[in-house]
Amino acid sequence: MGRALASAGESYARECVLPRITLETGAANVRAQSFYQALGYAEEEVRLSKLVSADDRAVSAVSGSLPPGSAGCSMAGVRRRSCVPAEW
Repeated sequence: MGRALASAGESYARECVLPRITLETGAANVRAQSFYQALGYAEEEVRLSKLVSADDRAVSAVSGSLPPGSAGCSMAGVRRRSCVPAEW
C-alpha cells in the first residue's frame, strides 16, 4: 500500500509539472527512512525544532496557524501552487 501511495503522489507531481517531492519523517523512524530511500528518495537536510511558547501552546508548522489570541507572523504574500487532477 505504501508503494502505491508513493507512486500516486509521484504521478500527481508529474501531472502538475512539479519539480520535486519532499517528505518529512521523524529522525528515529528508521523504517520509514529506509522505505523512502528504497524508492529513490535521498536525505537532504536535518531540521531542529524547539517549542518556545511560554504557556505550552504549540504553533502548527503544518498549517501555519497560531493559537487564538497569539501575535505572530503573517503568511501574506506567500504564493502556493495548486494542482488538482481532472478526476478529482
